[in-house]
Amino acid sequence: MIKLRFRYIIAVSIAYSTFSYAQVKDCGLPDNLEEIFDNTPFKEFKQENINDAKAAYIKAKKGDAASAYGLYADLDIYGKTENVKEIAKCWLMVADELGYPNATIRIAINYDRGEEGFPWDIKKALLWYQKYFKRLSNEKYGKFKMADIAITIGDIYLASDFSERNPTKAFEWYKKAVVAAETPTGEPFNETSQADKDLAYSRLGNAYQNGIGTPVDKEKAQFYFDKVVEGNDNNITNYIIKAQKYEENKNYKKAAHFYYLAALRGVPSATQKMNEFYREGKGVSKDIDMANEWLRIYDGTIPGKTNNEKTD
Repeated sequence: MIKLRFRYIIAVSIAYSTFSYAQVKDCGLPDNLEEIFDNTPFKEFKQENINDAKAAYIKAKKGDAASAYGLYADLDIYGKTENVKEIAKCWLMVADELGYPNATIRIAINYDRGEEGFPWDIKKALLWYQKYFKRLSNEKYGKFKMADIAITIGDIYLASDFSERNPTKAFEWYKKAVVAAETPTGEPFNETSQADKDLAYSRLGNAYQNGIGTPVDKEKAQFYFDKVVEGNDNNITNYIIKAQKYEENKNYKKAAHFYYLAALRGVPSATQKMNEFYREGKGVSKDIDMANEWLRIYDGTIPGKTNNEKTD
């Protein structure tokens, strides 16, 4: 809820921070917090929000990335003056410098659209999109966004009005989008959307069809166009059959992908398989936390079963 925004930010800060607390740029805190939080829909919590903002400011000055981003978000939303907007922008840049992915993508979008006090600058937008993609690749979770970002970067390199237009780089980014779309992220509630998969396959198919950044290859083009059709049958039985076949052939990466699709659609046997694959590192990186998360989800699909036994 909005009234508890800063409490949430502080909780996230504790989880995200390395507690190294290196000194960072101090963007300051507006003097008129009372006026700023008058703009929230829950005015009865105004004093709590003010206190939380002051606490977040102290942590942000010490290098806590989530607190810096939280200050940006609330000051940008509720602050109405140019001075407050500038302070918000400053904390956004600090959060990015501290490696906070949400800040990085926000800056990219702002340059792409010319919003929130940022000039329209597609070259800078491209740099921050690429930085965001790299940061996601190094994150444990959150990778379900990578296909969409790779497509965006590829599209920029193909834009007719982009001074550094480069079809070869566009093709390379479309390949990265396909890899990201086909790689299980292990995030039960954040599946890479079928639309992103379709776009990745279509972009790469079109590149092969028309020789964009790569030699014309009609066979590969048809392969990726066919995958768009295949991906839209939405047949859970087919997902299980494919997963079992790939598992039999010891192609655990593809088996994990199809078990994942079935698990997201509530198939108990598939969620159980995801627990097994994460526990043993079959087709995905070994991750006991994710194994336990899939076990919890599996327990929720069994009527009358409420307790789950964590994997050691």
